[in-house]
Amino acid sequence: MKLTSLHKTFLSATLLAALLLAACKPLDRTGMVYEDSGMTPKQQKAFDDLYRAAMRYKLAHKGDVAYELFSQALKINPNAPEALIEIARYKRNMVSYFDSIGNLQADSLYARAIQLAPNNLDYKKELAEELFDRSEYKSAQPLYEDIVKVKPVNTEDLKKLKEIYEATGEYKAALRTIAELEELEGTDEDYVVSKAKIFLAQQDSASTYKMLEGLRKKYPEDHRYSALLSDNYVIYGDTLRAWNFLKSLGAEQSEEPFLQIALMNYYRFTSNSPMYDKMLRRMALNKNANEDMRFDAIYTLFDEAKSYNDSLEIFDLAKQSLQLPTETSSPAKTLLFIANLTLGVPLASLEPIFENIMSHDAKLPNSAFAREYCAFFKWRKGNVEEALQLCREGQTFIPEDQAFYSMEAAILSEQGNNAAALEAMKRGEKYVDREEYFLLFMGSVFEQKSHYYSIYSDILWEMGDKAGAIEKAEKSVKADTTDATAMNNFAYLLARCDTRLDEAEKYILKAIEIEPDETYMLDTYAWVLYKQGRYKEARKYIDMVVNSGDSINSTELDHAGDIYLRCGDKKKAREFWRKALLAQPNADEEKAIRKKLKNKR
Repeated sequence: MKLTSLHKTFLSATLLAALLLAACKPLDRTGMVYEDSGMTPKQQKAFDDLYRAAMRYKLAHKGDVAYELFSQALKINPNAPEALIEIARYKRNMVSYFDSIGNLQADSLYARAIQLAPNNLDYKKELAEELFDRSEYKSAQPLYEDIVKVKPVNTEDLKKLKEIYEATGEYKAALRTIAELEELEGTDEDYVVSKAKIFLAQQDSASTYKMLEGLRKKYPEDHRYSALLSDNYVIYGDTLRAWNFLKSLGAEQSEEPFLQIALMNYYRFTSNSPMYDKMLRRMALNKNANEDMRFDAIYTLFDEAKSYNDSLEIFDLAKQSLQLPTETSSPAKTLLFIANLTLGVPLASLEPIFENIMSHDAKLPNSAFAREYCAFFKWRKGNVEEALQLCREGQTFIPEDQAFYSMEAAILSEQGNNAAALEAMKRGEKYVDREEYFLLFMGSVFEQKSHYYSIYSDILWEMGDKAGAIEKAEKSVKADTTDATAMNNFAYLLARCDTRLDEAEKYILKAIEIEPDETYMLDTYAWVLYKQGRYKEARKYIDMVVNSGDSINSTELDHAGDIYLRCGDKKKAREFWRKALLAQPNADEEKAIRKKLKNKR
């Protein structure tokens, strides 16, 4: 029967209603509904009504209201796993990676829900993944062991269990798990390496050699196993055996990449620097090697060249390497990294190279690197329309690369067109969780998820949406728990809005721990303390800023004035405000500072 639009609408509504009802009494993996609540019919109805309402608000992205309703439902039935898990999810989303108390509370709720619904693998998997990500392997282990008992087995879960066994030293269990993975997926180099590492940890050279010799016989054309065998001879201290083995394979004359790598490792381990350096150069120009192998060789050569200032010679080697055939169709990655790290090579001089790559490869994902750099160059040279056109073409050709959206937004915001910038960010947000495109971006980053949300936050703040700016800034710090700049920005936003000041202090202290020499972060900490009414402590940190010898901006001087005023030193406060006026504040800031001086605060 052909569905009319009316039928489709009716079916969609019916399905949504069914999903909402199902959510109120979720099925576990055995298909059984949770019925043993011990509630009266009246209590059950009250619980169901609250739970349904909470789910509706959750689907409407009104999390605070949903949380309150789930909490009320839980008061009626404290043993409802479906409500417990929703509260746990909410708490998990609200806490940071560093909030050990908040994480413990969320873990406890998950554990309670799992106890009440032991057959629900989704609950177990959520908690297991969280514990695994936090490296709490002993706690994650029994959960994954339960999960992998279900057939068919998810190999990703098995791989995590393998990693847990390896990390905790349970080598027999690790080998057993690898065997199961090989049965499901076949022999894989990663599994071979994992087994070799386990044998090494157990000082079991005989098992290592037996395994690798068996693989060499089974796959005589695959030189990876010969390379691994040579590496293991070296690791176990039998360098003479390794050398004789490599000679028997003709590794010195071979252009086979894996044999070259084995020889390279031999020279490195035996401290034969001249021959190691020679092998790196051979690999960089080996047409049989893939781009990643050549890139690793060039990168290593460059890293060594930094100590004797010969990086330009390595850059020339990189350009020769780029003339070789490549599997990935665009050689931009190698040149980008080398150019970023090579002193004396003007980055703008690379623009013709990237334009050439783009002209031959415009619609392929690997051209994204070249297009992004071309857009960046044109933007910085003032060719704004050309830069925007490159970004928009990139969105058409490679829509999943969110860098094109965030760069377009940054350009538009700089032009004062925040409304259009916001639209660009909204278009790109659905791709922001993709991790394919990461790169050192010449001091202006558009690739990482944390930076995407930082740009998003700035635009919303400029548009007067304080709540939205805080929300995106918080996503930024959760996207990268090592991004000190994102933590600083989030803390400063909270302080400017006089909200969640304890949380702001926690984040700025973590940022300072990561980047202790950044004076602007000390200014943020001083301002958080000021907002908390801790004026004497704030003065200690603002003094560190103004006495640092770094260039001090108008905002920092304005903060110093406000802090000194609260500490009772009006004369010093006015002195800082006058200096702030000389430091070129923006129009709004200048107006506020002049008002303070006029009012003789």
